[in-house]
Amino acid sequence: MAYKFPPESAPRLLDLDRAAGEELEQWWPLLTLKPGQRVLDLGTGPGFYLPYIVQSLTPGGLVVAADLSMEMLRMIDPATVLRIRIPETALPFKNATFDRVLAAHVLHEFEEPVARLREIRRVLRPDGQLWIWDWHPRHIPPPGPPTAERVDPSRALSWCTHAKLTARLVEPDPPGRYLICAIPSGGTS
Repeated sequence: MAYKFPPESAPRLLDLDRAAGEELEQWWPLLTLKPGQRVLDLGTGPGFYLPYIVQSLTPGGLVVAADLSMEMLRMIDPATVLRIRIPETALPFKNATFDRVLAAHVLHEFEEPVARLREIRRVLRPDGQLWIWDWHPRHIPPPGPPTAERVDPSRALSWCTHAKLTARLVEPDPPGRYLICAIPSGGTS
């Protein structure tokens, strides 16, 4: 069974000091979020990234906060985003629904990573992008999951390939993390 973040520890995910460690000013603009787009925050937890997404998409965008844990989703203001509890398997969305999918710090939680990435590909529009921001196994905790649970970027890239996503490492070595952009094979980024 994959490591799952304990919901009782969720308040630390919303700590204001966390933003400094996330280096948002360096990688957030790369997502090229625009008003009117549809964005899925997959594995949103208590919604740390949601204010940034909502601000980028206003006016007229759609933000979906999806998580396995209803307990996590209850921490999110339902007035700002659509909250959806998702199963471990199929995503409950139509094909080609989203312009962007953000999967931040969740690869290590996927029970079947290639199957989950195939589902992400299915719900991405042909010109959509998946952005993976995750913990590097070389980084010694804290913060983040146990080192043994972290996914090496080369493994993440391989999973994307098996899921028919064309992926590239965008930020190969920020302190303790990595950033991957993936598009449906045959799509454009």
